Amino acid sequence: MEDIEEVVATIVAKEARIDILVNNAAVAYAGPLLDLTIDQIRSAFEINTISAMVLCKAVIPSMARRSKGLVVNMSSVMGEIPTPWMGMYAASKAALHSFTETLWMECKAFNVDVMLVVPGQVKSRIAVNGHAIYTMPETSLYKKYMRNILHRIAYSQLRGSIPNEELAREVVNASLSPNPPRYMTLGGASTIFRILVWLPRTWVLGYFWRRFTAGVRR
Repeated sequence: MEDIEEVVATIVAKEARIDILVNNAAVAYAGPLLDLTIDQIRSAFEINTISAMVLCKAVIPSMARRSKGLVVNMSSVMGEIPTPWMGMYAASKAALHSFTETLWMECKAFNVDVMLVVPGQVKSRIAVNGHAIYTMPETSLYKKYMRNILHRIAYSQLRGSIPNEELAREVVNASLSPNPPRYMTLGGASTIFRILVWLPRTWVLGYFWRRFTAGVRR
């Protein structure tokens, strides 16, 4: 935290202000929740959630003094509805959702804008890297779902995914607008998720369980 505060102070001293803070760090540890190590669980929250909190604490005070600024937190549709085999990513993004929405309210006191970006399917290295490094523990209770897990890891890169350049362009345009939105979602399957959040939760969770366990005899 001290190093970050020092960097922020250096930027403010040199540039006089920070206009926009974008929190985009993310890691996706794939696999059943019971297979993940405690170190992976801690790492997911440190990178996906706590890092954004740390940077907000360091940067927002300078924005508050000017009564101007924008914080952009990059989340995921997984923060709204989880699916099997990506639960830790979903949990850390759900925490980021709640943090960002609370921050939006509390920053109204300083006229600082907060925007939550909720992408759907976007072509990126995060899924490719996850597929390459995933290994199932020998003690896993989910060995018969191995094919389903690998399919889920690659799912965000399948048909309907948008290029990451398109995502970046849309986020930049929204960030530079006179009135940045509190919430924006785009990317493959984002519209479907907007609909699913209004449906009965048990039905939605059951739907994703069936979808990502297809072909496995129970």
